[in-house]
Amino acid sequence: MFRNYLTIALRNIVNHRLYSFINIAGLAIGLACVILVILFIRYETSYDLWLPNSSHLYRLETTTHVPAGPAVDSIAVPFRVPAAMKEEIPEVTAATRARVENITMTVGDRQLFQRVDVVDSNFLQVVQLPLLAGDPATVLSQPESLVVSEATARRFFGDANPLGQIITVPKPHCDDADIACRSVTISLRVTGVLRNLPTNSQLVADALMPNISSADLESQQQKEDWVSPRYSGFVVLAPGAVPQAAIAKLAPILDAGAGPKLRELHVSAPGSQIFEMHLVPFADVHLTSAGYHDNDMTPAGSWITVYGIAAIGLLILLIACFNFMNLATARAMLRAREIALRKCVGASRRQLVMQFLGESVLMALCALLLALAIVERLLPFYDGFLGRPITFHLLADWPLSLAIIGIAIAAGLISGSYPALVLSSFRPASVLRTNNSGQAGSGRLRVVLVVLQFAVSIGLGIA
Repeated sequence: MFRNYLTIALRNIVNHRLYSFINIAGLAIGLACVILVILFIRYETSYDLWLPNSSHLYRLETTTHVPAGPAVDSIAVPFRVPAAMKEEIPEVTAATRARVENITMTVGDRQLFQRVDVVDSNFLQVVQLPLLAGDPATVLSQPESLVVSEATARRFFGDANPLGQIITVPKPHCDDADIACRSVTISLRVTGVLRNLPTNSQLVADALMPNISSADLESQQQKEDWVSPRYSGFVVLAPGAVPQAAIAKLAPILDAGAGPKLRELHVSAPGSQIFEMHLVPFADVHLTSAGYHDNDMTPAGSWITVYGIAAIGLLILLIACFNFMNLATARAMLRAREIALRKCVGASRRQLVMQFLGESVLMALCALLLALAIVERLLPFYDGFLGRPITFHLLADWPLSLAIIGIAIAAGLISGSYPALVLSSFRPASVLRTNNSGQAGSGRLRVVLVVLQFAVSIGLGIA
């Protein structure tokens, strides 16, 4: 029976080439758009999921309530806050900090302008970025040490082994008039090499330098400051710890630490009211920090963008399904005699429904093959348009491939459901006598489907 249904379906596709082409091409374009949307959403939601042991890692963020001014959201915190949390809040088992500086570095006879993450010496133990060479517990333990990425090492030293190489930087905190001080340089030794981070990471990490280095541009006085959010703060909570509970325990610490400086600034509000702290799961930072600006991270995404693109993909698929359904229903008249004859020789309505649903699914799978070819051709342009390296490998990404096949089958079933019910309900006697389906309601249905297509198109434009 299955072979018979398949033969009939293929024969109908071949015998009605124009109809089949229009239906398959329309659904293929819709499925291609849906696949591209899925690839974008997968990329945006994959940020930092590759980082090991990050399930209890959180990033600190701050909402600063300026007296008589608007609240300011930031992904930076004062220098003292993360360490104070580690010292005084039992739920916090580890804490670390990072800040970005742009430093002129001298390698041999070349001067290079380099973005450097100035971090605590335990940074690579807390945020476990992959090291190609070096021990995360010791690579930043010496003051004048430097960890570089593979790309930075190649830029600095070519194919030479970067470990042990010396890079010199200017001495900081020199007055413009102090010529002798400005001529002094500090030597940094490369102690570790980071693997190049994947693009779906909030961190850049081209070079890491400990904040105990004499090359750090921040003075010790600035590092004792409780009221200037300039650092990225990361903490690890104990298993089972509730982030809100840890933040609640931070309030008296902020009051005590920031109080003296706030009073100097004639601010009477306690520190916990001025600085409202939040803990964001590390893997969620990319999509929850939209609108924040900080050069310590790659450009943030947005859940609003993800939901908007998902809505666009759904609307495009609905348009394709409505188009498929409308064309199939309009063609019911041409198959009225075929259906009537099949019923006369004993075909049940269930068998007819299964046959027409099978034809719809077959056409949807043909459309999927065409959609995959379209995606393959468009993906390089799509990457360039989005500025993201979005890839799709049919076999390597087999879970996603199965999901896409499921979407195509579902689209075929949805698109073919009403036509199958309409076609299988024809009355043989009236059809054979008048060569008419007798389905006056199908005309009204086509009007409804066309209206829905326009409505969804308008919704697509809005989305």
